Parts: sequence; structure tokens; C-alpha cells
Amino acid sequence: METHRRRLKYLLLWLAPAAIAIGAAAGGAQTDGATRPALAVGGGLSAGWFYASGQGPDGTPHQPALTNVLVTLATAETRAPLGFALGLGAVAAPSLAANLGGPADLGAEYALVTWRFSRSMGVAAGLLQPSSGYEDTYTFNNANLATGLVASQQPYNAYGGALQWEHGPLRALAAVYGDRLAAEEYAVGSRLADRAWEADFGIETSAGAGHLYHYHVPRLRALTGAAWQCEVRTVDLAINADWWRWTGAAGPVGARHAVGVAIYVQRDWPVLSLPLRLEAVRQGRSQVYLDNPGVDALAAVTMTPTWHPAETGYVRLETSWVAARRAFTDARGRARDGRLAGAMELGYRF
Repeated sequence: METHRRRLKYLLLWLAPAAIAIGAAAGGAQTDGATRPALAVGGGLSAGWFYASGQGPDGTPHQPALTNVLVTLATAETRAPLGFALGLGAVAAPSLAANLGGPADLGAEYALVTWRFSRSMGVAAGLLQPSSGYEDTYTFNNANLATGLVASQQPYNAYGGALQWEHGPLRALAAVYGDRLAAEEYAVGSRLADRAWEADFGIETSAGAGHLYHYHVPRLRALTGAAWQCEVRTVDLAINADWWRWTGAAGPVGARHAVGVAIYVQRDWPVLSLPLRLEAVRQGRSQVYLDNPGVDALAAVTMTPTWHPAETGYVRLETSWVAARRAFTDARGRARDGRLAGAMELGYRF
């Protein structure tokens, strides 16, 4: 953790003057005949109350939580070759695959500089957000509140560099990462997943948008997945499928492969939305999704009715059920085959 803090300190000391210089250079830039502001400020805030059964003898079944706080500063969309993005805050959203946790520390969530050296190509470096997966890191950007089973194992922010390419409806990315913001992510015993590389290819058409991705942690784990989203009449649909496998000699004894699929269905009205998420995971005792050698398969259903009293604010209630044979433990230490969870959250995006 101390290594991350030192690197983050140096990164921010370097990024701050660079951001000021880039912002000054971008000010008054002309795009399609119109002047756009040099900087864009955004972010969001959300907090609520959470309940989940099967927390074990030492766990608490309910707690309040500040789930997301994020303030972002970035260069606006201009033709300037240099840019930057900075996100400060914390995220402590619950996951269907884990017990309720404590609050997250405030700090930099991402911090990067970009250089576009041609119309279609550019590079980014700093504390980056990986492209793999479907659900967003910050839950106020998602239809559901708790992170799903499939999304719970998708990669988190890490230090590195990326080469990006865009041409019409097509885009591609190749990235390498060093130390992770969450150092314990994908750890096996005392071995940490420090290095990784990623490849991503996406397309956007009138019929929908999707991408294929591969995220590789050398001699530890590898993820290959795909996501697609579209609209059918008045219903938004999406599907995300992941294939995880242990590589080399890493991983616990048991199956070396795990497959997870999540389906998202959402119907919207003027001030109300009704998102539904259905998930199925076959981990074959690989312990990829749930760190329990006796768990072979998991299934989950999550429903999140959401009221939008204003364009930027929301109030949502969530109910979810996770089924997995003898995967959870009640307050008396007895094994249970399922976990019921509920939540209420208020959120605001700006």
C-alpha cells in the first residue's frame, strides 16, 4: 500500500502542473465552429442502507454506507492533441459475491494524461480504468446497485499505459499495467497480481454496441469475455459473458476454468426505471468467483426499482437472491444455500 501511495504522490505532483498547462492550451479551442470550455467537471455522490444474510458469526447483517463519492476533472472534447482526466473520491459499493465491508479510503480513483498523435490513434498513461467488463466501477453509473457476480471478478484500476485506436464505429485498445490500486485483487496467498496486459476490440452500430476483451495476469489468471447491449422497442437489453482460467501453476486445487453469464433487462418510464439482472456462474470448485472449494455453481437475480425525481438524482430500492449450495454461513455458523440482500440508496450525479 505504501508503494501505491508514493507512486500516486509522484503521479499527482507531475499531473497537476501538466493539467493546468493543458487546460490553458485547450482554452478557446474551436471544434466544428464552436468554442468549447477547456475543462469539464463532473462526478457523483451516493449513500444508503444495506442488508445481507449469510454474513457469518462475526459479520453484521446490515449497515449504512457511503457507496460512492467522486469528483472528476478532465479536458473537454477538443482537437487539442494533449488532454488529462482526474477522478478523486472513493467507492465502497457492496458485491453479491462478498460480505458487507467497511468504508473505502478517499484518494485518487484514476489520474491520466493523453496524447492524440493522429486522427485515429493516441496513448494514455497514469492510473487507468481497464476496459474489460460491462458494469461500471462507480455504481451510480449502473442500473443495479450491488456489483453482480460476473462483474465482481472483472479488473479494477491500475497504473499503466494504453494505446488507443478509433475509426468510425470501430475502436481498439492495447494496454499494460503495473501495480494495482487494489493490491490484493487476484492475490493467491502472499502472491500479488502486480502486472497485467489487456486487449479490447469494440464496435458500435445502429443495432447495438459491444466489445470483446482479454485481460491477462501472467502466470496467474486470464479473462476472456464479451459484452453486447441493444434496445428492443422500449426495453434495454445487455449480455456479458466471461471465461476465467488459472494459468501456469497458480490457483487452488480443483477446476482451472470458470464461466459466468449476466443478462440485463431494463424498462424505462418518464420518472421510473425497472432494471433486472439474471446471472449464472459455473466455477467448478475453481474458487474464481467465490472463495469456497465446495461451491460448484452460483445463480443470482437482482431487481432494482428506481425513481428519478430529477434528471440528475435518483432513489432506488434493491432486492437480490444468490443461490449456491452451502456457500454462506449464518450467525450460528451453520451453512446456508442462499443469501438474501436488500438495499436503499439515494444518489446524485453532476
